[in-house]
Amino acid sequence: KDETERASAAQAAAGRAAAAMADVAKKLTKANADKKTAEDELALLRSKIENLDKTVDDAAKATDARDAAVLQAAAAEQRARAADQRAEEAIAAAAETATENEERKRRFAKLQTSFKETEA
Repeated sequence: KDETERASAAQAAAGRAAAAMADVAKKLTKANADKKTAEDELALLRSKIENLDKTVDDAAKATDARDAAVLQAAAAEQRARAADQRAEEAIAAAAETATENEERKRRFAKLQTSFKETEA
């Protein structure tokens, strides 16, 4: 009878051990699935961080390009103002030269008239 009880107790213990092993296997499977999910989430986050870093780099490059374009535009505007000023100076010099030429012509015509009167 003791042997039967012992066999029965051993069988019950073996059943409990099997159940405990099944529970451990189930928990291990869930832990592995959770680990895989966490690894996938980590990979996704790393990818997002890389994309964010690239976006930040692209934004910095775009800002640098915009700043360079603004500086180039300012330099072009300054050159255009300088060209306008030189053009105005050239127009003023041309007007002054034309006035001087008109004055010379007038004096020459007066001299010519005086000369003709002297000869006549």
